[in-house]
Amino acid sequence: MASLPLAPPEDRQVTDPKQGPRVKDRDALTRARHAGDECVACGRPPSNVHHFVPKAAPWLGDDVDANLVLLCGTGTVGCHGALHGSPYTDHAGQRWTMAETAAAVGRHVAAHRPDTVEYTLTHLGWSAGREFLRRHYSLVLPDDYAAA
Repeated sequence: MASLPLAPPEDRQVTDPKQGPRVKDRDALTRARHAGDECVACGRPPSNVHHFVPKAAPWLGDDVDANLVLLCGTGTVGCHGALHGSPYTDHAGQRWTMAETAAAVGRHVAAHRPDTVEYTLTHLGWSAGREFLRRHYSLVLPDDYAAA
C-alpha cells in the first residue's frame, strides 16, 4: 500500500486568510473582557469581545485594546451575532438587525472610544478607514476630524 504525502505539492499549498501581519496580543483580549460591564450596543452584560476591524482578510485587524469592543452574545447570538448577520431579539423584545447593531456600536465608539477611531484610520489608512467607518458602522467623521 502506497503512503500518502504529508503535505500537498508546493503549487497546491493553501494559505489561511487570517494569517498575515497581525498583532496578536492575547493580554489585550483579557484586558478587554475586564474593561467594562456592559455591551456597547445594548447595555446588557458583555460575554464576548468583538474585533472592530475584522481579523479576516482584507482588513487583518489586530488583537489590540483599540480594536476590541465588548458585546453580549457570541458570533451567532446576541448583539455579537446581530453584528455578524444573525437576527436578534433582546430581553425587552426589540429586534436588532445587523445595521442597527452596527450603528449602535458606531455611536458608542464615536462618543467613548477615540482610540478605536484612530486605530481604524491608522490601520486602514485615512480614506479607506473613513469609508470603513461609514460603511460598516454608520460613523461619518467630519471633514475636519482630528485626533482627540
